[in-house]
Amino acid sequence: MLGADGIEHVGVAIDARETVGTAADLVRKHFNAFTPENAGKPESVQPVEGQFAFQQLDQLLDFADANDVQVYGHVLAWHSQTPAWFFKDGARDLTDSPADQALLKARMEAHIKGIADHIDARYPEGNSPIWAWDVVNEVIADGDTANPHDMRDSRWFQVLGEGFVDEAFRLADRYFPEAALFINDYNTEMPEKRADYLDLIRALKARAVPIDGVGHQAHVDVARPVQWLEDSIEAVEALDPALLQAITELDVNASTENQGADVSGAPAEPYSPAFEDDADAAAEVGYYYRDLFAMLREHNASVDSVTFWGISNARTWLRTWPMARPWEQPLPFDDELQVTPAYWGIVDPAELPARPADVLPPRIADQSDVTAVSNGASGAKVSYVSPSAIDTLDGVVPITCLPAPGGRFPVGTTTVTCTATDEAGNTRTSSFDVVVTRKQAGKH
Repeated sequence: MLGADGIEHVGVAIDARETVGTAADLVRKHFNAFTPENAGKPESVQPVEGQFAFQQLDQLLDFADANDVQVYGHVLAWHSQTPAWFFKDGARDLTDSPADQALLKARMEAHIKGIADHIDARYPEGNSPIWAWDVVNEVIADGDTANPHDMRDSRWFQVLGEGFVDEAFRLADRYFPEAALFINDYNTEMPEKRADYLDLIRALKARAVPIDGVGHQAHVDVARPVQWLEDSIEAVEALDPALLQAITELDVNASTENQGADVSGAPAEPYSPAFEDDADAAAEVGYYYRDLFAMLREHNASVDSVTFWGISNARTWLRTWPMARPWEQPLPFDDELQVTPAYWGIVDPAELPARPADVLPPRIADQSDVTAVSNGASGAKVSYVSPSAIDTLDGVVPITCLPAPGGRFPVGTTTVTCTATDEAGNTRTSSFDVVVTRKQAGKH
């Protein structure tokens, strides 16, 4: 299997197109598992309440069964690609009233049970090719929210609160007792989101929720440090060594995220190529895969599964989201299903082309705003911890923040700007606020 070396499941996201022809041959040769890209999502399985549609999923299950390939199910409960009727009573939006909560829980159970009943009918001896499920997907928000663990304010959360995650896992455990049950999210390698993700997982474990594994989507870019993902993997290992871990939607883009330039703060083109030459971009993606798989193999005791999000560069979502990005070459096989530098980075790094010149700026960990209270009008002395900065090539790099920690900050909001510089002279800046409020008279 592609890059396995102790990793139990090596998979790829496919749809019915990849069950025939050269693509199917590629799946058989290089992978022992796959994820249905869309066929298992709620809008595909139950577009109308009570009317299940399994044709797409069945075609994929037949392919898996015929070729002795296992299936990672995706997904039972998600805020996206879920029909609106789930969250309505007629034309009325569901609220968090007890009656509406009971209705949504019943719908969740009917959906999960409906899938399980269909699978059980197809495989009465219990030999379904589905070895795992993403039970819930993308429940953590990208930034701060008013919800516990910074959970996404989805319709699931608005009606059922944090408990919708518990409910989904308990139902999945009831109806899929043989499957490994995963929570899944993106940007789990980012330090702030990692903390929220771990906080939720810790809470689920404390409530004896039957969670078997933790998924890291790993939609990453060539400048995002592999070390950050390793830090997340090690944090889960420390939380509970028995938890399986999966890299669930792997691809590596070669884009630079542009800063906002218009009045709304959103750039007209949010991404641009990180390299002027497409061959250089492909080479750097290959080196990223080299370092990534070297790390994953070191953690094969807990990393049970790695899934690439697409069979080839021709099928990657990155070329169309959120804008046309024709330069992207994020996967081990190219548009003609031939191997790319990404493939060689995984299989035999000695075959990689020369590494391009370093044009990638270091990454700076997100820093939360800092608050302080002043006893008078002159402000307060504030000692904050500077964020860390790490570079794909150079590792940890120096960072300078101004105004510096330990100085006096005036009452009000002061923006601190931090700059990191790597050995090639590439720089990146980030900022956070120090907010100083004046102590109210009479308060002790």
